[in-house]
Amino acid sequence: MPTSIRGEEVMTMSEVSDRLEAVARYLERTSWRAADTDDRTALWLPPQRETAEPGLQVVLPVNPSLADAAELIEKSLRVVAWAERRSLDEVRHDVATEGADRLSVRLPADAFDGQVSLATAPDLLVAVRNLVVGAAVGVETDDPLVLPPRRPQQVEAYVSRAQVSTRAGSFVVDVELPGDERTSDTLDLETGPPLARRITDRVRAVAAGATALATQIGAGDRDVTQFAQNAADTGNATELDALAQLGRGQGRAHRYQLRLAQTPLWGTTSAPPSVFTVTPAHQAVLAEAATYLRERRSRDGVTVTGLVVRLARSGAHGAGDVTVEGVDDDSGVARRYAVNLSEDDYRDAIRAHTEGFRVVVVGDLDVRGTRLSLRRVKSFDVLADPSGG
Repeated sequence: MPTSIRGEEVMTMSEVSDRLEAVARYLERTSWRAADTDDRTALWLPPQRETAEPGLQVVLPVNPSLADAAELIEKSLRVVAWAERRSLDEVRHDVATEGADRLSVRLPADAFDGQVSLATAPDLLVAVRNLVVGAAVGVETDDPLVLPPRRPQQVEAYVSRAQVSTRAGSFVVDVELPGDERTSDTLDLETGPPLARRITDRVRAVAAGATALATQIGAGDRDVTQFAQNAADTGNATELDALAQLGRGQGRAHRYQLRLAQTPLWGTTSAPPSVFTVTPAHQAVLAEAATYLRERRSRDGVTVTGLVVRLARSGAHGAGDVTVEGVDDDSGVARRYAVNLSEDDYRDAIRAHTEGFRVVVVGDLDVRGTRLSLRRVKSFDVLADPSGG
């Protein structure tokens, strides 16, 4: 079977034909214009936009059997990537699929040097996931400053579809955010853009607003309470905490870059790629802001897992007060919570404290200044395995 060779890649004639059709279809869907065709090539011009670069053009073969067909296709993809200010891999992906928006985090060489330890990897991936979840909840709900204990079902379902990968370049984490059933050749955005597009729009706005406000706070012009004014501009506690944690590596904060790239396949709402630099100074303010938002907001149905570090009651019997040092189901940060327990639960708390067992307590969080309490306790359970398993 005839083949076309490009570098070390060998494609069959059928594969060259399929790729040629896919590239032509992509050009049509992204408003490139077929300008001229002869017996060998077809000339395409970029979309008529103010940002279009003069003289930019794509030349595709009209016949996949031409000896240089694969080379012309590859050159065309490079021109498209240049015109869209996106990477070649991003364009190739969109040519082969219905497209995806991307969120990328680039950490410097002194943070990970191309590799990440098993101890650090989970924290990094959790921060990436929390950024996506925080943005998704922000656009799908009434934009809370603190996420509710139960995430909207559509958010959980969507996040399970997002894909994470790594690549060279110091240490880069890419998150691929796919579209939905409407992102097809017959895309209809009358009901609004796909959730993926609203997430990347949200992350762009929050990254810009949060880092700008953090810079002003660092200069002494504003204070951290400003983060409670408008979550749509500066983010909710989960987003802020994720932006702060993404720079952590080797036990300290590092400057990192956050990049948002949107596929042009989803209509005219796509924006050029954006890159934000988040410094250790930004991260310190963002972490403080996340803590401030969480500690100033009381909320119901909070689950705290941790150790009983203090017990107190007035007599040998009856209810008593305990202090649990642990992590709640939203913040991921260890804090101390005052809890009033019934006699039976207090007896379990004594056992947990004596044996070093962890406990799980569910109640309504009450915030009074810096004091955190769990009221109306719904359950108190001892984890018999000291490791929490």
